[in-house]
Amino acid sequence: MTGIHSTSELRRYLPTVRADLNAMGVRLRTPVRVRLASEGELDGTHGSGPATFGVTHVVNDVATGITVYPGMPRVHFGSTVAHESMHVWIRQHAFRSLPPAVEEGLCELTADEWLRRQSDPRARLTRRAIATSPDPVYGGGFRAARAALTGRRMGDLLRHVQRYGVLP
Repeated sequence: MTGIHSTSELRRYLPTVRADLNAMGVRLRTPVRVRLASEGELDGTHGSGPATFGVTHVVNDVATGITVYPGMPRVHFGSTVAHESMHVWIRQHAFRSLPPAVEEGLCELTADEWLRRQSDPRARLTRRAIATSPDPVYGGGFRAARAALTGRRMGDLLRHVQRYGVLP
């Protein structure tokens, strides 16, 4: 499995990830720049949470870009971009301020849905890691979002959260 180590590799692979997200209904109104982090840039950006592989930059509640950790295998890169793209999507669709577990749960759900569509064997392992994460915000949020999706389409779930600020 090749990783995404350079800007040229990112530029070749990113359109595939974005096309998959568009097919899932996660179409950004305005695409944001995705770039690879410089060495040490993402270290310590998450405090006590899980390891940080990507971050969405937000200024005045407007998502301005995504930075991802370099060298990740394509499937991990794609799931990270999917997760961060949902943060962007939420900002672009003027959601109210969400509890962290709701927002991160939706982002992890988006990553999981993207991974479900991938044929790479690592996708299954990454999905398992998401589903079994002991972190209350990321893992707990994902499990709550996954349960809320049961019997619904993703668009219906997102409209509910946008309107009420909580999962159904």
